[in-house]
Amino acid sequence: MRIHPAGLLLPACLAILFLAAGKPAHSHCQVPCGIYTDELRFRMLEEHFTTIEKSMGQIVKLSRDPARNQNQIARWVSNKDSHADEVSQIITWYFMAQRIKPGQDDYEAKISILHRMLILSMKCKQTTDKNHLNSLRGLTVEFAAIYLKPENQARLSRDLPAFGSLASTTPPSGKPDQGDN
Repeated sequence: MRIHPAGLLLPACLAILFLAAGKPAHSHCQVPCGIYTDELRFRMLEEHFTTIEKSMGQIVKLSRDPARNQNQIARWVSNKDSHADEVSQIITWYFMAQRIKPGQDDYEAKISILHRMLILSMKCKQTTDKNHLNSLRGLTVEFAAIYLKPENQARLSRDLPAFGSLASTTPPSGKPDQGDN
């Protein structure tokens, strides 16, 4: 039995649509590639925080006339939520799953801070209360202080105003961590 080439067109199109509609992976890689850019992750987090902050402001502003701005409000809520999800992805799949290992200095403190960051990321999705975002930023700086090596802390604090307090921070253990390997 011979199949006409046109008979393959529909299955091929459906396969392409199925693959294109799949949700992309948001993790670093989950392969032991050894390529880690810790400072980049902190920069990405700050960019997500800035976007969440702008989204919250726009939602509040547009909500003064919800009937007129219904579509824009929905778009800003979706934007805020997707960036909060990206924050959760970085925390979970990059730091918790790949970088923080049992037995490292300050392991429990790092995991505790990351867990609190996850909760605040979720609260950023649930509300437009910027206090949650400010707390999330503060915990990120606190985490960077016990995670990054001093030279990386200095570079990050120089480049990003939100991390300015890192320049005078020493990890609780007094030693640099295994981060940034």
